[in-house]
Amino acid sequence: MTSPALQPIARSSAPSLFDQLVVGLGRGLTEPRGATSAGGGSVEGLPWPVWLAQHFAAYTRAPLAPRHDALWEWFAALQPGIKPKARIELWPRGGAKSSTAELGTTYVGMRQTRRFALYVSGTQIQADKHVQAIAALLEHLGVDRAVNKYHQSKGWTQQILRAANGFNVVSLGLDAGVRGVKLDQYRPDLIILDDVDDRHDSDGVIAKKITTLTESILPTGAPDYAILFVQNKMHKDSIAARLCDGRAAFLLDRDTLVDEPAVHGLEYELTPQGTYRITAGTPTWEGQDL
Repeated sequence: MTSPALQPIARSSAPSLFDQLVVGLGRGLTEPRGATSAGGGSVEGLPWPVWLAQHFAAYTRAPLAPRHDALWEWFAALQPGIKPKARIELWPRGGAKSSTAELGTTYVGMRQTRRFALYVSGTQIQADKHVQAIAALLEHLGVDRAVNKYHQSKGWTQQILRAANGFNVVSLGLDAGVRGVKLDQYRPDLIILDDVDDRHDSDGVIAKKITTLTESILPTGAPDYAILFVQNKMHKDSIAARLCDGRAAFLLDRDTLVDEPAVHGLEYELTPQGTYRITAGTPTWEGQDL
């Protein structure tokens, strides 16, 4: 089943601050109420293409490519208590990877097939922007914020979203120096790794990021946690490239890795003006036509 595609939509936190935020979140998690928002946007019984068309038609730009459909099917197949294989999606820049990840996170939060999403990026600023985008999606759906007995919001900031239906999202940047995430008896059951690479990362920075991921972030997952890695390949030694060629010794229990360029059969030539002109090729998505 296909659906329209979507338009894509300096600060660091000390480890102790992040731990305090997440501990507070874990202590206040509420039980899911079913596949509806506290205010609208029901997804119960709706296939994801119908949900997208009903609630986010304004984002329509071009029909989805097979890679978009496959990732949406992965989100739609998530079920509580069942741990899926890791999903690694390497898409070209501008291919709507973050928009799809943000919308997919919103979708499973509305369905209540996941209740606690940890959204991880290379920097806290990047992670916060992704969570702010999810906040905008939830607000568009009319989702109410979780409140305490004094009717004050339990958390709706650029780092934490706590919805009245029991769904929660926390942002985390790999530059925050996190030693570990403490969630009391609660742990993230959805971990999104989006934009963890930077084209200027040195070998030392890459090694540190991998250590943080493997020793401080992935071990925090709930027994049934689902993990999605979405990235465009920045350079030959990036984390994405290492996952692709087998040098990275993590996320090994995974679905078939998706590594898709913007154009198949790309050919180009240098013009007299010193610029390059594409002479042949087939785009992998209509949203990035030649």
